[in-house]
Amino acid sequence: VYVGDTYTTTVNVKATNLVADIAVENISNEVLTTNVAAIPMAEAMSETGYDLVVTIVPADTELTGATFELNTTNLKEAGNVALEWNAVQPVEVVLTPASYELTDAFVGDTYTTIVNVKAANLVGDIAIENISSAEMTVAVETIPMAEAMSETGYDLEITMVPATTEATTATLSLVAENLKETATWNASWTAIEHAVVTVSPEIEELEEAILGRKYTVEVNVKATGLVGDINVANRTAGDYQNDVTLGTDVIPMADAMSEEGYNLQLVVTPTVMGRASIIIELSTANETDAAYYLLQWN
Repeated sequence: VYVGDTYTTTVNVKATNLVADIAVENISNEVLTTNVAAIPMAEAMSETGYDLVVTIVPADTELTGATFELNTTNLKEAGNVALEWNAVQPVEVVLTPASYELTDAFVGDTYTTIVNVKAANLVGDIAIENISSAEMTVAVETIPMAEAMSETGYDLEITMVPATTEATTATLSLVAENLKETATWNASWTAIEHAVVTVSPEIEELEEAILGRKYTVEVNVKATGLVGDINVANRTAGDYQNDVTLGTDVIPMADAMSEEGYNLQLVVTPTVMGRASIIIELSTANETDAAYYLLQWN
């Protein structure tokens, strides 16, 4: 029984030899009320009697019961009805945020988030139970009562490691004595596989380069796990940046993921004497680290 909640019960009243209705009198506390102030004589004397509806709204944890009397004209002694209960303050648990959506997640990577847990009226620690997925774990199994009831609450660390590309919702429950309803929290995500981009060759030497002469170089690019095209960018620093022209700045996903891959063409025109290096970056949406191609010459 929780303080502040409403509870109802029925008291069946049967009588014989009545000459008047039965009055409901002397209710000992206002937390108890009845649906009628008087029970009709005919109903009380019927075969089934009268079901008196009694409503109780416990106001605190100290009051453990209440009484009332049933009285009528030719009753020698009033009938006394006593109801008892043991009320407790309901535990309140507030989770912030109430739920969590993990975005831009990759299969196999580890992600953590913090859920702040605050509680009132605890009489013991909070247990964390019923974690629905092995892809989600918690740093502790029990939250200390004192920390949950502190001004700042308790910061619960939750770890997620997506295992598949399927849409996933993982839930957990927080359980405590006198908690009316189990507090639940959930995280959801749809992870994607990491893309793998390979460049062949990764490093190449342009032999006996001559200033001003154009050279065409071809680089094979293959990929797996793409969710979009591959972006091609010239990351060369300094005077050599303009010595190379890209055949394209976007490699279509389908071509890169084909069996033969995509042959990227570069046109190189050396313009400066000495040792030179050209760096080409290949990146895509779901790739952890970009792939690079290095071309050098003297």
